[in-house]
Amino acid sequence: MNELRSRTVAGLGGLSLAVQERGRAGAPTVILVHGYPDNHHLWDLVAEHLEADHHVVTYDVRGAGESGVPNGRSGYRMEALVADLVAVADAVSPDRPVHLVAHDWGSIQSWAAVTDPDAAPRFASYTSMSGPSLDHVGAWIRARMRPGNGHWRELLNQATHSWYIYAFHTPFAPFAWRHGLARLWPMMLERREGATVDENWPGTSLATDAARGVDLYRANIFQHTRRLGKVHTEVPVQLLVASADAFVTPSLVDGMEELATTFVRRDVGGQRWLPRSRPDQVARWVSEHVAAVEAEAKPAGRRPSPVVVTGAGSGIGRSVCLAFAERGAHIIATDLSADAAEHTAELCRLAGATAEFHQLDVTDGSAMEALAAKVGAEHGAPPWWSTTLVSEWQGASSTPPMTTGSRSSTSTCGGSSAAHSTSGA
Repeated sequence: MNELRSRTVAGLGGLSLAVQERGRAGAPTVILVHGYPDNHHLWDLVAEHLEADHHVVTYDVRGAGESGVPNGRSGYRMEALVADLVAVADAVSPDRPVHLVAHDWGSIQSWAAVTDPDAAPRFASYTSMSGPSLDHVGAWIRARMRPGNGHWRELLNQATHSWYIYAFHTPFAPFAWRHGLARLWPMMLERREGATVDENWPGTSLATDAARGVDLYRANIFQHTRRLGKVHTEVPVQLLVASADAFVTPSLVDGMEELATTFVRRDVGGQRWLPRSRPDQVARWVSEHVAAVEAEAKPAGRRPSPVVVTGAGSGIGRSVCLAFAERGAHIIATDLSADAAEHTAELCRLAGATAEFHQLDVTDGSAMEALAAKVGAEHGAPPWWSTTLVSEWQGASSTPPMTTGSRSSTSTCGGSSAAHSTSGA
C-alpha cells in the first residue's frame, strides 16, 4: 500500500477541506467523491485497487468527516459543492485535467460540475454511480407526468423509492440520526447491501455528519429539479447502474445519455453501495474508463475490431468470445444473465482483449434494437454473432472466422429475432 498523504485545501469562502492523496506521482489523477451520509473512507477499498497505477485523491465534502462545516443551509448549495470540487482538482493536479469518480450525492454534485461550462475543462472523464443529474431528474419527472407508455407507473415506482427525500425535509430526520439510526446504520449496510464495514466506515462522526447533511437535500433538490432547459457535457461519461439500488431505479437514469457526447452505461448487479460491496470491480471499471480516455488523448493507433456475441454467458457463446479475444477483437458479451456476461467479459480481459458486457434478452426486439443503436454509435457497425448460428461451427472449427466489412442483419430463429453477421468476405 502506498503512503497516505493528508493536506488541507481551501474551498469556497475559505472553508477547510480535508484531502487525502495516495498512489503514483505522475500517473493520471483520479478524484473520488463520496456521497451522503458518508465520508472519504467510503472509497478506501476502491483506492487500494487503483493506487498502483493512479494518483488517487479523496476528500471529505463540506460538513462531513474532517472538513469544515458551512454556516447555515445556504453553504450546502450546489454552487458551493462544485466550487469545492474544482478547488481540490486545482490543488492536486494544477496542470492536467483529473478523472472524476463519484457516488450518491458526490455523483449529483459532479454532474453539476461536468455540465458547468466553466468547471468542465478541469475533468478528463467522469464515472457516476447512484446519483443522477438533478436537471435530468426534473426533466424525467416532467416527461412522465404525461399519460401513456407506462409513464405514471414509472413515476409512482420511483416515488416509492424516493420517500426519504420528503422525510429529510422534516425536523424528524436529524433527530432520527442522532437518536438511534446512526447506531443501526452499519448493520443495515452489512445485511442489506452486502457492504464491508470497518473501523473507518461509516465512521464515528456518522450521526453528526448525517444530521447536518440533510441540508444537501433541503438546499438543492426542489430548486434544481424545477429548472427548465437542457445541460450537456463534452466530458466522457461512464454510468454504473446498480440493478438493485434501493433509491435510484434503473428507469430514472434512462435518457441520461443525452447529457454527454461520449457516454457508456453499464448495468451491473449489486445494490447502492457498490464501492463497499464490489470495490474490485468498481476499480476495474474506473481503470478501463480512465485508460480509454487517456488513450484517446494520445495519437490514435489501430483500434481493435468490435464483435457482439449473444448468449455469451456460457457454452458456445463464451467459446466464441474467447476465440475472438485471442484474435485481438473488442468483445461485447451479451446474455440474459448480466452476471454470466460479466464473467465472460472478465475472461476475455484475462486473455488480453478489451471487453464489455450487457444484459440482453434476444426475444425482446426493442432491447435488441436499443443495444444495436448504442453499439453502433460507440463502435460503428460491428458484426453480431448468435449462438444459434455459431453452433454450426462446432466440430468444424474451434475458431469462428473473423469477418471484415460486416454488416448487421436480422433473422428469425425459433420464433425469436437473433442478430448475426453477414459478410461479403
